[in-house]
Amino acid sequence: MRAAPGILPLAAILLAALALHYDALKAPFFADDYLFLDQVRDRSLIAALAAPDPLGNYFRPVSRQLHFWTLARLTHESPAAFHAVNLGIFVVVVGLSFAVCRAAAGIEAAAIGASFVALHHSADVPVLWASGSQDLLAVAGSLAAFLLHRGGRRFWAAAVLLIALLCKETVLMAPWIAAALDRRPRERWSSVLRRAWPMGAAVGLWGLIWLATRARRPAIGLEARFDPAGLPGMLVHLPQVVLGLEWPHDGPAKMLHAPPWLALGLVALGLWGARSGARRPLPHQPKRSTTTPAPAAAPLSPARGALFAGLAWAVLGMLPAFAVADIWSAYFYLFAMCGVGLALGVLLRARPLIVTLAVMGILGWGSENARRMTEFATGRGAWTVQSHVNRFYLERAMRKAGYYLA
Repeated sequence: MRAAPGILPLAAILLAALALHYDALKAPFFADDYLFLDQVRDRSLIAALAAPDPLGNYFRPVSRQLHFWTLARLTHESPAAFHAVNLGIFVVVVGLSFAVCRAAAGIEAAAIGASFVALHHSADVPVLWASGSQDLLAVAGSLAAFLLHRGGRRFWAAAVLLIALLCKETVLMAPWIAAALDRRPRERWSSVLRRAWPMGAAVGLWGLIWLATRARRPAIGLEARFDPAGLPGMLVHLPQVVLGLEWPHDGPAKMLHAPPWLALGLVALGLWGARSGARRPLPHQPKRSTTTPAPAAAPLSPARGALFAGLAWAVLGMLPAFAVADIWSAYFYLFAMCGVGLALGVLLRARPLIVTLAVMGILGWGSENARRMTEFATGRGAWTVQSHVNRFYLERAMRKAGYYLA
């Protein structure tokens, strides 16, 4: 029995993601992790959920209290277990990205989109930091909601989106992204938006919960500032994050690092497999008479519609982060990068394989350069050329914290 088309390419891409992030399993707890662990220790789940949030900034009971309470009890507060779960959720994110892109634009676009997400440095902080589960769970939930919505299970999609919003509010624009992904050729937008109303209702319900619990967030003003002036900066950083263009103050001489050869090789294998699978006839198709024309294959979603959906996803996905523009970091864009992956998949799926491999290699190398940078922005500001929190920030702080704890 042959594997279903797409299984082997996806397996290679998932291995690439694991190759880039497996060392996160050795990372300790850090900063917010200890606060969340303290809150759930020696408390029942109900008591942990009822207790004030230890940071006092956001209302994220699923990814904070519920997530930490469950894992802490199952693993005896093992940092390796927390990081293994984060890495597992990221693998799920890559797999769901593959599924969403495939539904929108076919298997070749899916392989390209998932490869971009697997290689991208916006996943570094969420995977390396146990508290990064907030980002990973929110993105995974929103991607699952997109698939449910496209499959006609709209109330299930709304329920999953509400859970995702209670993990992190960065996926606030998901209903509009889902509508763009679900739109049929030449369909009126009014019809598309009517189908997405349950997801919109989920956002509305989340908004009511947010307002009802605002007294539990006394410190939110220290982080979130709903200033429209932050929006231009976040828009400018979007292409910067896509390309991995963060550079040290010493100049570009220290900016270039060796490409991630193993991950790029696995991605190349996945892209080649997807291209071969897309061109290969299905083995169960009966032989047809040479005198009878074969019926036309079911067309993929029009390139223009899928490309618009990907670009809209990229822009809408980063919009909620403008409230924290003055502490911007590449990991704020993880959800948006899934949309960039779809747009890249549409643009590259019909190009020669060598062109696709070259583009993905350059983008993967750009992410590796940002990943290996040994600086981070220290002062607040929306126009810094470096993320405020990146992989180096975490690794440096974890080493210092480990020294002090020892």
